Amino acid sequence: MTEQVLPAMTTSATNSGAENAVSKALARLVPLCMLIYVIAFIDRTNIGFAALHMNRDLGLSAAMFGIANTAYYFSYAAFQVPSNIVLERIGAHRWIPIIMFVWGLVSAATVFADGPYTLYTTRFLLGIAEAGIMPGILFYLGLWIPKAYRARANAIFLAALPVSLMVGSPLSAAIMQMDGAWGLSGWRWLFIIEAAPAILLAVFARRLLPATVEEAPWLTAGDKIDLRRRLDAEKAAAQPATKSKTVWKEMLGSKVLILSGTYFCLAASLNMLAVWLPQIVRELLGDTTQLMTIGLTSAIPPLAALIVMAFVTANSDRTGDRAWHTIVLFAVGTLGWVLTATATSPVLRLIGLSLAAIGTYASFGIFFAMVSQLLSLAGQAAGLATVSSLGLISTLVSPIIVGNLKDMTNNFTAGLWYTATLFLVGCFLVYSVRPKKEAH
Repeated sequence: MTEQVLPAMTTSATNSGAENAVSKALARLVPLCMLIYVIAFIDRTNIGFAALHMNRDLGLSAAMFGIANTAYYFSYAAFQVPSNIVLERIGAHRWIPIIMFVWGLVSAATVFADGPYTLYTTRFLLGIAEAGIMPGILFYLGLWIPKAYRARANAIFLAALPVSLMVGSPLSAAIMQMDGAWGLSGWRWLFIIEAAPAILLAVFARRLLPATVEEAPWLTAGDKIDLRRRLDAEKAAAQPATKSKTVWKEMLGSKVLILSGTYFCLAASLNMLAVWLPQIVRELLGDTTQLMTIGLTSAIPPLAALIVMAFVTANSDRTGDRAWHTIVLFAVGTLGWVLTATATSPVLRLIGLSLAAIGTYASFGIFFAMVSQLLSLAGQAAGLATVSSLGLISTLVSPIIVGNLKDMTNNFTAGLWYTATLFLVGCFLVYSVRPKKEAH
């Protein structure tokens, strides 16, 4: 009897120790990594708020402003692979602080923009600098967080998107009111001040991001042993990759192409909120010049999304359903963009923007969970990368399309219909490849 009980007790104690170590890693590393990504996203999207005055000062049309954003996303997509190659060679714990410092400097350098071409250049360079941050953080957390907890950790990053807009909008409005201080316009102060956190945090990030489990000062010796055993066991149990020919066949199949098209539709809505939200809000408020009013109003849609997405994603995990949750959220987003485009009441248009934000942000994580569900185990890594890369084409073309539509019509209505139409197309694409509900 004793011989049977002791091993079970030992295994139980080991699992408990590993769970304790994982809890510490989650509490220490995930909030820090989320903060890093929030800062990155604010530095990426603050151009949308700067545009309220910057476009006039630099002589930018809406189409030119769209090109500036396309320049960012072009280099952001093109340099993800090179950045990941460097990351693997020198380690994520070193590379993340380096790129934080560089993107902070580049973002601050936008203060020197004196026309469209210098703005295009700084945005292109910012895309290069930020290209490695998201995959770098995910890679780093993968060294610490076992698979059973990784979805929980990744979900916090999804919350970073609406959080950054919710925090960044009123913050940007407050900074823009420094217009004229020391002879600088408010939008130039915006780039200087909001770049500072990236530069300052980069100085301390190397100490805050241990390279390995064994180097973590906040883990006990027992925690380190338990967590290392858990991670090593998962690594040893990982299935070997199937023949590359099989993976390539899956990547070239219709399913991956349809999923890529779906993400193209979703990315257009993500881009609309990230790039154009402050200008859309200004329009629905009657072209007000009150920056703080625009900032606080712009914070409402991402706040609504943040509240709803916690419940919706939890329900998707509980039921195992991905497709119908995604379809319903895409439909909600479509309704939101249509309402924003057609309503005459500012309140109704704001409700429309909130519905659009809910449909966009709440569906993001569920959609990629569905992508993983539809792909084979061997094809998940390549499939996710393919869907993401092809879908990101939307971030290259959508800013230019919306910008040109704005110039031609002198309002955002046509651009809103463009986004709504793509979201509706996304509903049908998801329906066409919907998987069976996961067993729970």
